[in-house]
Amino acid sequence: MSEELLQRDLKNPPKFGRWDFYNIGATTVKALKEYGIIRNVNYGNEEKKKVDALLVQKKNVIAVIEYKKPSEFKTTEQKNKAIEQELGVARRLNACIFIATDTNETIWINVATGNKIKDE
Repeated sequence: MSEELLQRDLKNPPKFGRWDFYNIGATTVKALKEYGIIRNVNYGNEEKKKVDALLVQKKNVIAVIEYKKPSEFKTTEQKNKAIEQELGVARRLNACIFIATDTNETIWINVATGNKIKDE
């Protein structure tokens, strides 16, 4: 089990509406699976990856969140790199939404299509 899972009380995560919010970053997908936070299926090479945060409902991943420093999220190229970095993980986790943010700007991605979700 990862040190982060031991340090945090992840049995009672904060809620985001009806979803559980896991603000992690030093824990692999494999450890999340073994701890029972996400479904126990084979995630292939993505099991080695570490996600920054997840929104989960009954072990089903709703959203994967990637945080970047503002200095690493300025240009279109940097933003695209942040999206490419974890979109594959979001797809493998069967998430609906991928979110890339520096907390000042946020990009929402439809995981199924890879397209940005437009602001209305």
